[in-house]
This record gives sequence, structure tokens and C-alpha cells, in this order.
Amino acid sequence: MAAIRFSSNSDATRIEAEVVDAFLNAMASADTDAAAEFIDPAPFGGAIDALSADARRAYTRGLARKANWRRLAGSAPRKIRDNLWQAGPSQRPVTLTLQPKSDFIFISQIAF
Repeated sequence: MAAIRFSSNSDATRIEAEVVDAFLNAMASADTDAAAEFIDPAPFGGAIDALSADARRAYTRGLARKANWRRLAGSAPRKIRDNLWQAGPSQRPVTLTLQPKSDFIFISQIAF
């Protein structure tokens, strides 16, 4: 699993930034399988298993068709507040909501 682990003594902002950056880079390079690893499994059955992984991969393939993710390559994501990040131009940002779960942070919502 590509998700980035954290612990109670980790810098939460740094970990959030790593998750957002890794997801955006995967989407910008059309690596939807890698991007799927960062998607919250809760809406896809909740378990981190093969069925959930297949569903999250299908979801990121759909996301890839909805937006020009390459425009976000190299853009510096901006933290808006805890668990909320934006990337891309300010007039058309992509907004990512993060969901901490035990010792992982997943992306739970994406708005264009």
C-alpha cells in the first residue's frame, strides 16, 4: 500500500502535504493505480482489501477523465486548514479533503 503512515510524534502538516503531493503527482502522470492507494476505503466497503482496491482504482480512472490533472504537475499544494488542501490555479483549484484513520491519512473528498 502506498499510503503514508504517521505516528503521534509526526508533523501532521508534513504528512498531509506528502499525501496530497503523492496523489497529485500520480494523477498528473496518469498513474491512477498509485493514486487509488491514497483514496479513503470507507465509501468502498471500508476494508483495505482486493475488492476495495478495485473500486478505488475504478474511481481514480473516472477522476482522470474528469479533469486535466497534468495542469497540477509541479504546483505547490496549499493547506487551507487541517485536513483541507488546494492545488492548481486559484481561479480553478482542486480541493482535497483528508481523513486521518488510525495511522494513515486518506483522501476522502475531491472537488473541482
